Amino acid sequence: MIWMWAVGLVIVLIIWLTIDFYFGKKWFRKRVALRNYPIQTGDLEFITDGQDFFKRLFKDINDSTSSIDILFYIVKNDALSEHFLKLLEQKAKEGIQVRLLCDWVGSFGLKRKRIKQLKANGVQFAFSNRPKPPFFFFTFQQRNHRKITIIDQKIAYIGGFNIGGEYIGRKLRLSPWRDYHLRLTGPGVSDLLKEFRMDWQAAGEKNTEPADSSVPNAGNGGIMHQFTFSDGVGLDEQLENELLKAKKSILIGSPYFIPTKRLLDALLKALKRGVHVSVIIPCKKDHPLVREAAYPFLQQILKAGANVYQFQAGFYHAKAIIIDHEKAIIGTANFDQRSVSLNFECDCFIYNPSFIQNVIMKEIQEDIRQSKIMTYKEAKKLDPATYAKAILAKTLLPLL
Repeated sequence: MIWMWAVGLVIVLIIWLTIDFYFGKKWFRKRVALRNYPIQTGDLEFITDGQDFFKRLFKDINDSTSSIDILFYIVKNDALSEHFLKLLEQKAKEGIQVRLLCDWVGSFGLKRKRIKQLKANGVQFAFSNRPKPPFFFFTFQQRNHRKITIIDQKIAYIGGFNIGGEYIGRKLRLSPWRDYHLRLTGPGVSDLLKEFRMDWQAAGEKNTEPADSSVPNAGNGGIMHQFTFSDGVGLDEQLENELLKAKKSILIGSPYFIPTKRLLDALLKALKRGVHVSVIIPCKKDHPLVREAAYPFLQQILKAGANVYQFQAGFYHAKAIIIDHEKAIIGTANFDQRSVSLNFECDCFIYNPSFIQNVIMKEIQEDIRQSKIMTYKEAKKLDPATYAKAILAKTLLPLL
C-alpha cells in the first residue's frame, strides 16, 4: 500500500514539474527577445590560461579608480575565491563602487555569512535568477550563465572562466583547465555595462553611478565586434543562420555537444553542401550524463563526414564557433540545448579575419593537436551502461 502511495506521489510530482516547465517557458518567451548591439571597434585580447586570466583580472581590479561591476555564474568557496572577495572588499573600503552579482544556483555554495561580511565591508552583493512563483521549477532551471566584468567603465571581460581554484588546475580530475576569455577596451564596454545594469536591476537592486563615470575610449585597435545577449530566446535561430551561411568551414568548441534539432539540421545541411565541419569536445566530463547525451548527435555528424576531436590535455570548457575563418563567436554559451533555450548568455561576434586566424585559430589549432580523433565506430559502439545512460539522458535533453 505504501509503495502505491509513493508511486502516485512521484507521478503527481512529474506531472506538476512538466506543467510548471511548459507553461513557465511559454509565458517567459513572450516577454523577452534576443538583444543584438551595434558593431563596435576596439582592442581585444584572447586569454586561454587560468593563471593568465586571474593575473590580468586581479591587476585590473586592484588598479581600479572608480567602479567595479562583476557578474559570475559561479563563485566558489575556496582560497582563490576568498582572495577575489578580499580584493573586492579592499577596493570598496577605498571608496570605489563595487557590485558583485552571482547566479543563485551556480553560486549557491557561497556561504551566507561571507556574503554578510561582503556587504558590511561595502561590497554591494545580489543573487541573480532566484526561483520564484508561479513557475518555480522553470525559474529554478533558468541560470544566469554570463561572466561579465566591467572596471572603471573602460575595461571589460567576457568568456568561460568563473571564480574558483579548478580554473587554475587545483581540481586534479579536471586539470589543467582550458577555456577562452576576452579582455576588451573601447565603446563595446558600454554595451556590457548596460546589460549588467539590467541584470542588477532584475535582481531587485538599484543602479547608481560613480561620481567620475565616463564614456569608454575608442581604443587603439580596430577589431570589429558585436555583443549578443540571450535569455533562452533567439540564440537558436541566430546560430542556425550563421551555420547556414558558412561556405567553407565550421569549427565548434564546446564542453557539451547537445544541439537542438534546428542546430543539428543546420550542421547536417552544411556537411551535405561540402562545408568542412570540426567539433572539439573534452575527453573528460564535469557533469553526469552530458557525454552520454552527446553520443546520438555525434553519431549523426560523424556519419555525415564531420571531424570530432576529443581534447586530451585536461578539461576543455571553451565556447567558440568559427565560420570560414572570417567570423568568430566567443562567449558564455555552450553548444547545448540549455544554453540556447534556458540560460541567460552573452556572446561576442568578432569580424576580423586577421585576429581570428593569427590569434584565436593559433590557440585552437594547439587544442586540436592535443586531441584524439573520434571515429563513427567509437561513437556508435557503446557499452550497455553507457547506452542505458544515453537513453536516460534523452529524456532530460531540455535541461542538459
